[in-house]
Amino acid sequence: MVAGIALSPPILRTVVKAPTWTYYYHYRAVNFALDQAALAIAGECSRMGYEAFPVPASQILDWDRLRAHLSHREVAGLAGLGWRGRNNLLVNPEFGSQCRYVTVLTDLPLPGGTPGTKAGSCGDCRRCVAACPAGAIHEDPGDFNLDKCAAQLRRFVKSEKISAMICGLCVKACGGERAARKRGLQSD
Repeated sequence: MVAGIALSPPILRTVVKAPTWTYYYHYRAVNFALDQAALAIAGECSRMGYEAFPVPASQILDWDRLRAHLSHREVAGLAGLGWRGRNNLLVNPEFGSQCRYVTVLTDLPLPGGTPGTKAGSCGDCRRCVAACPAGAIHEDPGDFNLDKCAAQLRRFVKSEKISAMICGLCVKACGGERAARKRGLQSD
């Protein structure tokens, strides 16, 4: 089971050339809310007699490769919530990459049959490519350069004195249909 929370557009607008303290605190608050929701869902599953394991929303285990327990992006994609975008994040049709996700692993039978991937693509949009200060994002999502991205995140930790490896620039650029409607553009 996967759940998500959309990030705040006004807070994302504070991210212009680097992550801001406002974005940092919002990022942390959303992750905390996701973790609380996962705990509540796991508790309810347990109360109903099922096994449940809430996977933390943002807990890095391997800092060199930026790997966690599992990829919430992959789980959300399998659940049909979007596709892997050029920016290597999940792109939800409505919210773009402006969502954070959490996963609860459970043996509770869930409605809706077997999960599948929701078809989609970034089409002609390349806003994340243009927004990336590291040049890590390319035409093909498979060509995403994690090393360049991680190096930029480390530079932001030092230059912005924010104690988290976050950026937000490609997230801000990828707003999905919600952002396209606001800009008066057609969505893919």
